[in-house]
Amino acid sequence: MIAGRLPHRKPRRSAGARSGACAGEIRRAGVSCADSSPDPRRVPSSPSAPPSAGPLQALADRCVQCGLCLPACPTYGLEPLETESPRGRIALLKAWDSGAQTPTEAGDAHLDHCLGCRRCEAVCPAGVEYDALLTLGRAQQRRRRAPGVRQ
Repeated sequence: MIAGRLPHRKPRRSAGARSGACAGEIRRAGVSCADSSPDPRRVPSSPSAPPSAGPLQALADRCVQCGLCLPACPTYGLEPLETESPRGRIALLKAWDSGAQTPTEAGDAHLDHCLGCRRCEAVCPAGVEYDALLTLGRAQQRRRRAPGVRQ
């Protein structure tokens, strides 16, 4: 036995010694050897957001849903519903933007209840820019809704 090597492990092959791997698995998957990654056994990780994701999705993805914003939010203090919290509104905006949920009057009301005081930003450990999220969400809301009555 060679010092420093365990008897049950096989030595790793160099990158040039992968003759059969490319011919087998990758060609069956429809990828040629020239297009493959350096290690064909490695599955590339998927990005957190699709490449077509807009700025709202990118901002919303920063929320780690820790709940530290809940006690800081005045509207959540009045009515302790998840949809009346910054975390709930972020999830709502994210679902609307991705098309996972269609906008409703009830959802619009929850977004309208936000005061925009940004107390949630002060306590957020992930640094979510709630003001920017709210601005983008309300801009989408204005484009979607009929104009209000002028007095």
